[in-house]
Amino acid sequence: MNSQTLTVLLTKVVRESGDLCGIDTTQDIKTILSRVEHEGEEFYFLTLATFFKDLQRSLDRGYVASDLFLPFKRGKSKLPVFLGGFLRLVFDEGDGRILDTADCSEAADAIRCMFQISGLLKKVELECSPERVQAAKVRYVENDAFVLSHRDKVTREMRDAFVTMGWHLFGDVFSDVNREIDREELRPIHGPGATADRLKGNQKYDPKKQSWPARLETIFPQGRYGYSSYSIYSDEVEAGNAVPGTEIPSRLSSVPKTPLTPRLIALEPTVMQYAQQSLLDSFHRAISSRKIRNIMSWDDQVPNQVLALQGSYPMKYVTRRNATHVGFATLDLSDASDLVDSQLVQDMVRGYPLLREALMAVRSTHVDIDGKVLRLAKYASMGSAVCFPIESIVFTILTFIGLQKAYPTIRPWNLLAEFDGLVRVYGDDIIVPVRAAQSVVQTLEAFGLRVNGTKSFWTGMYRESCGKEYFAGFDVTIAKVRHELPSTLKPIAGQEQEIVSTVELRNNLFSRGYHSTAKWLDKTLEKVLNGHYPVVLESSPILGRVDGTGVYYTDTYDRNLQTPMVKGYRVISRKPSSKLDGYGALVKTLGKRSEDPIFDPKHLLQAGRPRALRIKLGYAKPF
Repeated sequence: MNSQTLTVLLTKVVRESGDLCGIDTTQDIKTILSRVEHEGEEFYFLTLATFFKDLQRSLDRGYVASDLFLPFKRGKSKLPVFLGGFLRLVFDEGDGRILDTADCSEAADAIRCMFQISGLLKKVELECSPERVQAAKVRYVENDAFVLSHRDKVTREMRDAFVTMGWHLFGDVFSDVNREIDREELRPIHGPGATADRLKGNQKYDPKKQSWPARLETIFPQGRYGYSSYSIYSDEVEAGNAVPGTEIPSRLSSVPKTPLTPRLIALEPTVMQYAQQSLLDSFHRAISSRKIRNIMSWDDQVPNQVLALQGSYPMKYVTRRNATHVGFATLDLSDASDLVDSQLVQDMVRGYPLLREALMAVRSTHVDIDGKVLRLAKYASMGSAVCFPIESIVFTILTFIGLQKAYPTIRPWNLLAEFDGLVRVYGDDIIVPVRAAQSVVQTLEAFGLRVNGTKSFWTGMYRESCGKEYFAGFDVTIAKVRHELPSTLKPIAGQEQEIVSTVELRNNLFSRGYHSTAKWLDKTLEKVLNGHYPVVLESSPILGRVDGTGVYYTDTYDRNLQTPMVKGYRVISRKPSSKLDGYGALVKTLGKRSEDPIFDPKHLLQAGRPRALRIKLGYAKPF
């Protein structure tokens, strides 16, 4: 990234944060310039990120401890010198304890500004160094070895408790999915993502290009799910065109996440992903029709965010019902998907033989890591379509085992009703009553999971869940740089992702009161977009400025649509060319999930994920 541009952006955010809180930030800016000169980009991505995490811990503990903010010098005060003006609005500089007035809006503004400064660059999606990628892969292998070694520590009694709780919470769901498997009513579908065998777009539907593993056959028969009819399949078998394929391992790949840590994704074989999608769909429909949907979800983060907000309230504002449980704790897991034991998943569906066989049939048992094949003990890696739903179910069951220990007088069959609205699980983001937090943590760790102590909160007034952060009932969520800023010296083509990301960053900063910084970004975007950068509403498809007043530009009026129009750039999606005919075309056309027709007339000619983001100049509604 352009270090000079980042420095200008960061210093502008620091200066405007000072203006918002009435604090002189001259010395803070000097510190940034000096440390960037000596530390380089590491200051942006590592040192400032450390300040962010330590501020979170201080808010949770209720004081600034001596083991925090180590990269930052202290003067005579207990508080770091860097951003000291903001810190003094929240913590006592004498003993470092949080002020009695810390639940006021002034303190919340100071906290938000400190988060904005220290967290502005912590989520930039950049390629990690080869050394960091290799370290992540080593950790992936070590985690799998840990799963195998920890398996014997999960006693028979623990497994029985897990199975029993799973039956109480998800028995109806498991029965529904088991029934669909038995009746061959699953609805698989191919996604747009990359696969281990490198099939793309409509190629995935072509039976001649698929490799259908033999172990899928009893649960996901190729004649039912790989062809449009058994008669066609029989003809293909007789012709020698439909034979069990060779199973290949999933393929571990790294994608940008942060400059410090890559995200590791296991690319699944095409047919395995196809079968996984059918189970994902079946679980989704079964859970959506049951009461457990009020506790666990993988398509709606808002309930988690609402409980996190409520959990941040000072006790004097807690409602009577929530006071019974003494607020909410937000828990986060480390390496969550990599630590779910495949044996535990088998135990979970012990009484549902077809579901058990299906869950084991669709998981990749091996993964290719740079040419070396590893046999997996974990159930599934990120990249598998069943990874997120199965881990969510496992974490929910373990959470309720911990809840039952904390509330022993509540009968297992009453737990769902008792904790409706008080517990929420979204993947590895878990929210429980504070009273049960320790019990839930102990249960999760007893089954081999790791609770991230630096991102789990329940003692102070700070809470974080599903990307939203709260302190004392105030939203202190910040805007983050996700991609490099666009250059005015380059054409639009080739930096579309940077433009789209910067427009979003600009509008996020503006909505949080950083109007001066937003105007600085406006100047860059105005030049990059050749002057086509209008004021629009947030709902408009046009890439433009949102000022929050409801005002928008118009350039013309469409008489056919009877609506005003504005000229600007908007994101367009063009699927790659991918022709499909023959039996594959029948499978795609007749095997769709919806009863509605496929409205895309080119779906047999174009398919797959667009190779690159594109933006195009044209007219659209400004609202």
